[in-house]
Amino acid sequence: MGIKTFRKNGKKIIYNPFSHERISLSEDEHPEASIVRKISDTNISIKRPTLKKVRVEVTLNCNSDCDYCLVYKNDIGQLNRNMSLDTAKDITTSFNKHIPGESMMIIGGEPLSNIKVTEYLIDNVDGDISLFTNGTLIDRRIARKLKDRNVRVFVSLDGPEEFNLHRKMKNGRKSFESSLRGYRILKDAGCKTGITCLMTDSNVHAFEEITKYFVEDLECKTLGISIPHFTQKNPFSVDILRYTEGMKWALEYAKDRQIYIDQIAKPLSHLIEKTFRLYACKIAGEQITFYPDGRNTLCTKLDTLNEFKEYDSDDIMKLLPLYRDACQDCEAIGICGGCLLYTSDAADELDGV
Repeated sequence: MGIKTFRKNGKKIIYNPFSHERISLSEDEHPEASIVRKISDTNISIKRPTLKKVRVEVTLNCNSDCDYCLVYKNDIGQLNRNMSLDTAKDITTSFNKHIPGESMMIIGGEPLSNIKVTEYLIDNVDGDISLFTNGTLIDRRIARKLKDRNVRVFVSLDGPEEFNLHRKMKNGRKSFESSLRGYRILKDAGCKTGITCLMTDSNVHAFEEITKYFVEDLECKTLGISIPHFTQKNPFSVDILRYTEGMKWALEYAKDRQIYIDQIAKPLSHLIEKTFRLYACKIAGEQITFYPDGRNTLCTKLDTLNEFKEYDSDDIMKLLPLYRDACQDCEAIGICGGCLLYTSDAADELDGV
């Protein structure tokens, strides 16, 4: 635990990964003792997270059958069930009473397959709404509604058509053209539109090509470029070193093009603002999720794992890097936030990665 020194091109940066205090010097310079003391102070202010985000799984039905689906490849409870309008009304009333102005994510399954409930939430929730969709059910009427209600819409695509081999409809046909059509309808309507992309071993080799396609061909300014989550069935892997190289390239590309990439912007915001990133996954206290029947939980995916079934937010806090011995000497502890599917034993195995 303590300060780190990074060297490159005859210069060095002395950096505190807890406070993000840092100083840049030439290789032969030595900082004053007072500066060293300031940089070396690992005392940080941590605020207990409070609820500010609600995820609503309006349906666990979907018209797609993607190979890496977090819902269908994890046997989540209430598969193929739709949320009722009465349940949506109850959630809306509670949201508007307790956390008005905060954030709601409308997800599924494919949320637009339960259009009445999705539209009710969009029309009645007093907050910042985002919708995650495969895009195949978007039409001009829906796009106008989303635009009028200032909804952020994220469409799932894995790059140009040839990289979408794991995305298909339930009838077996490819979903790319339908998803792309929906995306373009959203753009034409003036919606705030982003793209979520999953990098796996099938497409990570083309990281730069895919990112340029989204930005230069599809004119997308907001991207999520993620890696596979845990699935009990049909698990997917990714060359993490190639993904990391792609992200390093994407940092400069995003700066030049003035685009937002979630996996870069969130950790770097803490570095810039000099705040410690306590958690990456918001179930540490900032977020709850509603099943279609209205029952709330930390995470429907973790509910499928026996070791997490009885966890509450206090238990989740204990898994965070700040409280794990294996993470204390890591340069990235202040911007990481951790991964809940790794136990402390696994964190030991990741040492040096």
